[in-house]
Amino acid sequence: MEKVFVYGIFTESFTRYKILGDISNQWYMELRGYSIRQHSRVPFKTIFESDMTSWVQGLILEVTPEQLKLMDKIESIDRGLYRRVKIDDFWVYME
Repeated sequence: MEKVFVYGIFTESFTRYKILGDISNQWYMELRGYSIRQHSRVPFKTIFESDMTSWVQGLILEVTPEQLKLMDKIESIDRGLYRRVKIDDFWVYME
């Protein structure tokens, strides 16, 4: 299982289930030291490193390798719109 911090479309339970199916475990998290801004190339949000007084609210999802590959596809990793970055023991998608 892989842990992924989500802060956008994957925080919506119906959408998350429709795309990924069942998630074995999930919990609320505030990612400190990051903020949200408009993506520079598409009309979506992205997070970026900020100061420790800032945070982004989201969820940690425990996903299978197959679900992680699907998330990579949705986040357009192959087209370079987002990249998956390891922070501590979880992944996060950012520009």
